[in-house]
This record gives sequence, C-alpha cells and structure tokens, in this order.
Amino acid sequence: MSTLLQLLTRLGSVFIFLFLEGICIYLVVRYNEGQERIFINSTNIIAGKLTEQSDRFHRFFNLSTENTRLLAENARLRAQIASAQYPDQLERDSAIVLSPDSLVLQQYTFTGAEVVGNSVALRNNMLTLNRGSRHGIRPNMGVITENGVVGIVRQVGRHFSSVMSVLHAQSRISARIRGERYFGSLTWQGPDPRIMSLEDVPKYAQIAVGDTVETSGYSELFPAEILIGTITAYSLPPGESNYKISVKLTTDLARVQYVYVVNNLFQPELDSLRQAK
Repeated sequence: MSTLLQLLTRLGSVFIFLFLEGICIYLVVRYNEGQERIFINSTNIIAGKLTEQSDRFHRFFNLSTENTRLLAENARLRAQIASAQYPDQLERDSAIVLSPDSLVLQQYTFTGAEVVGNSVALRNNMLTLNRGSRHGIRPNMGVITENGVVGIVRQVGRHFSSVMSVLHAQSRISARIRGERYFGSLTWQGPDPRIMSLEDVPKYAQIAVGDTVETSGYSELFPAEILIGTITAYSLPPGESNYKISVKLTTDLARVQYVYVVNNLFQPELDSLRQAK
C-alpha cells in the first residue's frame, strides 16, 4: 500500500509539473506575437504531417480494393477488342450474309487476378494466382498481362490456381512475326528469364532485329495479336531450313503482379469437335 502511495505521489508531481508547464507555454504564446506565430506555424506543420500520414495509411488499405476494381475494368475493356471477338458473318460469292443476331460474337473474356507466388530461376517455373474455381478459372486457360503472355493454368483449387510459366521446359506458345505472318513455337531454353526462342520459322521469311512477335491466334488459349516481345537476334544454322530466333519478352516475369486469365467461350465446342475425330 505504501509503495502505491509513493508511486501516486511521484506521478502527481509529474502531472503538476506538466500542468504548470502548459500554463507557462500558453502565457508565452498568448502575450507574445512572435512566439504566437511560431506556435501556429509549428502546429500547422505537425497537423499537416499527421494528415499526410493518415492519408497514406488509408490509401494503403484501400489499394487492394482499387487494384481489384481496375483489374475488373481493364478485363471488361480487353474483352471489347477485335481479337477477343468472333466475326459472325458469311461470305458467299463476294456477298456478305449477315447473322440474324449480330455481326460479331464474344469469344474471349478475361478475369483479373493477382500473382501471390512466382519463380523465374528454376528450369520449370510456376506462378500462383489468387483466383480459383469459384471465380470461373479452369485448367488450360491462358494467362496474360497488359504487356504480354505469362503462361497456362495447370491446377485449380477453389480460391487459388497454379500456372505453368512460359519460363518452363514444357511450355510451347504458338507465336508469329507481326506483318510477315510466319509462325512458330515459342520456347524457353534458359537461363535468362528475359529471352525466349522462336522455332520453326522458315528460312525464306523476311525478318529483322526489332520485329514484333505476337500470339498467332492458332492456339485456343490466347487471342491473336497479344504482344510477346521483339526479335533481338537470329541466325540460320548450316544445313537447317528454319531460323534460330531470340525474342526479348516485353513482360518482366520477375516483377509481374497482376494478370488476366483468358476464357475461350468456344472451348466446349472445340473440345467436342476434337473428341469426335
């Protein structure tokens, strides 16, 4: 009990000191114009700093919601580009026969996702996305960014999915050289995660360093004209009929954060045709 009283006595002295100190500061500021200006300016600076930190705090916690909104909006806009749609018209003897429903049909839609796991230094690299079956994700869907191709969905859980990166020994993406229309298979030989190889382009193709490489549209996983990269070097090995082409990716897969999962709405029909063979 005596210890508690001693503690209260000491604390009481501290509170009395702080109270008197506050009165002194008030009197100095109240009756001295110079000190009053300094006090007001200092108070405004401190209040501004506190407001700035508070805004940063709120922006940080609202960032995830804003990114999700922007992903959804960008996915909706991407679905409106021509390569994501199917031309629903017929040509017979140079006469166009219009579909009774529409000139075009939606073929591809896109679902925004965040990358929550990634590797680029292995021989077989994978990514993990925070979207799964409850979001409509299925195996064998393509994955892209605004700047290029990322990979193909392999395993799907309810809330997450794993993606085989283009930086994987088994990855083969159908790609073509823009303008020339010659196509081949894009593979990764390693170890540089920025450089891939384009194979099977014939030697009579007219190509040059700096040419753009894009998806061919021959794959069911990706729409045509999705940017992949640019040609940085090419050669024709002796006795070969196809070029050896190096392609620098436009997407830095070591830093990718947000992606779009591609849904081909015609996939069930294509699968049905394939099974009927």
